[in-house]
Amino acid sequence: MIKNIIIIQKYIRKYIIQKQILIPSSYYQTKEWRKNRIWYKNGKSNECEKYQIDLIGKMIKIKIKDFLLIKTDDRINIESNEIINKKNPMINNDGYEWTEKFDGKIIKNNNIYYFNLKFVCDNGGAQTRN
Repeated sequence: MIKNIIIIQKYIRKYIIQKQILIPSSYYQTKEWRKNRIWYKNGKSNECEKYQIDLIGKMIKIKIKDFLLIKTDDRINIESNEIINKKNPMINNDGYEWTEKFDGKIIKNNNIYYFNLKFVCDNGGAQTRN
């Protein structure tokens, strides 16, 4: 599974370079940077996620609006590396063996693309709180 992820990342990086898609380093993605983007509204309109979804669509060469971005409870079991739909893993004894659920997935040409959409700026607030 890890080998497949590395291969996918390699192709995505190659595509980003070829198409000259500019994704600034996270070092520069501060709250001020985000607030100064054309797509930014007020931080309460899912604009960060929509921006990321648009970039993902460019990377995998589809218009995501043409495909259904499926909400999912799919998670990875860190012991078996299986991806399984598991809504409430913490009610079971193996609850800590499951990752956070994916934010969405797209099925295209018998391939499944999973997404986690994060936009953590500065200290991250709730995203990085212990």
